[in-house]
Parts: sequence; C-alpha cells; structure tokens
Amino acid sequence: MDPGSPGTLHIGFNRRDDDERGQSWEWIGADFGDTRLITTLVIDPTDPRVVYVGGSEDILLYKSEDRGSSWRPISKGLTGGYVGSIVINTRDPRNIYLGTFGSGIFVTTTGGE
Repeated sequence: MDPGSPGTLHIGFNRRDDDERGQSWEWIGADFGDTRLITTLVIDPTDPRVVYVGGSEDILLYKSEDRGSSWRPISKGLTGGYVGSIVINTRDPRNIYLGTFGSGIFVTTTGGE
C-alpha cells in the first residue's frame, strides 16, 4: 500500500493499480536483467515516491524515486543469493536492511547510494 496514496497498491510482479483500488493495472516494470521473480517490494515510509525491489538472481536490488516510472540498480557491494526482505528504518530511511537467501544480512546507511 502506498502511504501517500491509499488507493495505490504495489505488487512484486512489476505492476500496480492506478489509484482505482484494483480496478485497473499499469505496468511500471523495467528491465531487471536476468531476474525471474521480484521477491520483495517496499515503499519508503517517509517518502512514497521511493520504492525498492529485490529479485531472485544474484542480489538484485533496484530503486525508483518516482513511484516506479524509472528504476536504477543499487546492488554494488552485494554478493550471492537473492533478496528475501527489505526493511527501511522509519527514523532514518537511509538505513536499509536486506535479508537474503544464501548470503545473510546486509545494511546500508546511505540509502544504497
């Protein structure tokens, strides 16, 4: 659920509803490389324009700063496995934690930059 727009629901298959509470869907995906599956998606609780997705191939992590209109990889320094969960610190959204399958837990204090 987008905290800035309660009628908008983001789903981990690269789609979202367009403020119509599920009545229509808009593609907001990107070329996420070799990933076969978006395993997790999280919206920054302090800025709903910022969305992170994690995928199933070699620590795929992407960030959007425009509600999914464009995406960029932020996987530098991450190794092996794939992203199982993403947690954003609500007091400081630059602190992001990743739970992975195969490589343990990672943290960034720079929002992945």
